Formats: sequence, structure tokens, C-alpha cells
Amino acid sequence: MVRSLQAILAEQADRPLGDTDAVSGRTLQPFSRAGQAAADNLLDKAVRALEADDTDRARRYADRAARLPFDDHEEAAPAAWAAHLRLFGVVTDALEASEPENHRWLEAALAVLETAEEPARFDLRDVLADIVQDYELPKTERRRLRAAITPIPDRATLFDLDLDELDLSDHIMSILKARAVYLAELGALSA
Repeated sequence: MVRSLQAILAEQADRPLGDTDAVSGRTLQPFSRAGQAAADNLLDKAVRALEADDTDRARRYADRAARLPFDDHEEAAPAAWAAHLRLFGVVTDALEASEPENHRWLEAALAVLETAEEPARFDLRDVLADIVQDYELPKTERRRLRAAITPIPDRATLFDLDLDELDLSDHIMSILKARAVYLAELGALSA
């Protein structure tokens, strides 16, 4: 016998804790994961296109990612999270791989912070603020980071901004370009 979703939810509502699964957001998790996987896939392709110096193709992938449906479970656009995590990941990976006396990760971040387009600059500021808060850093690195991020005005994080598809795509491209410049700066400092 096949029962409808409404019948199942009505039955669950009569049990202890009722239909907490339905209202807790657990029922939205599969949709959330699918949207995030799609955004990750599209932005991976955009990153590869940028690495191949094909900005037009990268932009098409960013545009497609920006059109993904808003994630009600995460309360953010999946592409916003995916773009932010790509920048966050390269900076924190470089930090975690560095020896305590090696400040290349920081030098590269500060160089990008100076030259990045505004959307990427705000996102990198958010990444660096998270690092100051979450990582045990030497006092000199902590001071340098705070000095670099303090002048950048407060703004809502990328996932909290109410952006249309075009603006979100512009932000994504800015962040992915900053990610590429960060990796290039890191490589140059390592040479």
C-alpha cells in the first residue's frame, strides 16, 4: 500500500515530538546537498576555465551557478557558499601547511587584499577575520591581519547579501579571480 506524504506527516504529528523532522529542516537536506553539489561542480569548471585563461567560459559557469535555486535550508545561494569556500580553502590550506616562521600565506593574502576587486576584497576580509578568530596565530601575524582588515568597512557576508543573478555572478567571478591571484602570489613567494 502506498501512502501519501500528507498521511505520513499527519501520522508523525500524533507521536511524541510530532513532526519535528519535517519542521526541523531535515526534509530539506537532500535538496540542499543537491544544490551545493551543482554549485561545486559548476565552480570547479569555472576554476579550470580560469586556469586555462578562458574567462568567457568561466563566466558562463558562474552565470549558471548563480541561477541555481536559493537554498532555503542553508538560507543562502549555493553558489555564494561554493565561491566563498574556494577562497577560504586555499588560504587556510596554505596557512595550515606553513611552518610557524613561514609567513608566505599571509604575504600572499595581504597582496591580494590590496589589489582585489571590491567583492573579492570583502570576501577575503571575511576569510581573514575568520582566521583571526579561529586560528592560533603568532602575535605579529594577528596584528598584521587586524591592521589589514580593520580599514575595510563592514558589509554583510556574501551569503547574506540580496543579490540578483548578475550581481551574484559578478561576485563569484571576482572571488574566483582573487583565488587565482592568491595562488599565483603564493607560488611566486615560494620560488
